[in-house]
Amino acid sequence: MVREPRNDTTAQSLPEEGEHATRTPERTTEKATNWPRVGSSVVYFILAIMFVLLFEWQRHKNAEFGWAEVFYLDPIRGCWNLGRFVWCMSSSFVGFASLGVLLWTHDAPIWPRHFLYYPLLLLAISSLVFSACHMLERTSGFVFYYLSFGACFSLALLVDRFVDLVESVLRKRG
Repeated sequence: MVREPRNDTTAQSLPEEGEHATRTPERTTEKATNWPRVGSSVVYFILAIMFVLLFEWQRHKNAEFGWAEVFYLDPIRGCWNLGRFVWCMSSSFVGFASLGVLLWTHDAPIWPRHFLYYPLLLLAISSLVFSACHMLERTSGFVFYYLSFGACFSLALLVDRFVDLVESVLRKRG
């Protein structure tokens, strides 16, 4: 059985014999990769790794224990523990690098957000999570590392929405 097309558009939309009737049209437009955004996510990921390696080098230089033993040590009492804070910063930077991977095709410019706003927000996220997890007795042991990594990573994924929320509030005020 041969079908006779009525006009050109009908001929293109009718399925051929043997084809499924639910053929999906091909995507004609694909978003281009935003290379500055790709570069900034790579930079944030490298920074996260460098924080951990720098802290490990510093501990090794001082002939203290290494990262393999960090998870099983009792926390240092007091309000400051550099190793745990570096852990929070690194997990925030890994989360932000993951956000950058998810948004590689967005056209929004990365300046000034990626170099002015986001580092400060990631520092604030890390400080808050560090303080909350380190000061509570239940999470001050080895649970700290798992809980703080998840919290910092998740909050870093949401940091873009937080910045948009703050900017929309400031626009309404002004």
